[in-house]
Amino acid sequence: MLDPNVDAAAVWVGLALASLAVGGVVTELPRPTPPSADPLARTVDTAAATDRAATASHPVAADAVRVGPRSVAVRGPGGTDHETLSYGPITPVRPGTDLCRVARGTRPSSAFADERALATAARAARERDPIWAETDRVVARTVTWGEVDVTLVCA
Repeated sequence: MLDPNVDAAAVWVGLALASLAVGGVVTELPRPTPPSADPLARTVDTAAATDRAATASHPVAADAVRVGPRSVAVRGPGGTDHETLSYGPITPVRPGTDLCRVARGTRPSSAFADERALATAARAARERDPIWAETDRVVARTVTWGEVDVTLVCA
């Protein structure tokens, strides 16, 4: 009466195989893809490529953006994507600065005493390490004031 049931071994083998199948399905579930940095890079390049004053704006569908003098990056749930800019170097500016106000439409003469002050601020901004910024829009603006010609990009 205490003999093992012959069907028990088959049940255990079946459960083991079913567990392996479920584990395989779970590991193959789709993962989120990283957001693409290419559309943002194209928008920045559009503003930077012109030899006249130009403004371009790009909505961001990512958790954070990082803008450097020669590249842009976006970060989202699926990872990070980077793109090199075709035109540059551009001037990445941080939100809340006078350069960002100019990028968003303020006249340079309203934010800076003279063109040399604008050039000095732009040079300092290009020399800073890029930071990740949470934003829903990036604005790129090419500004010419006297001898100063810069493309400002504010995240």
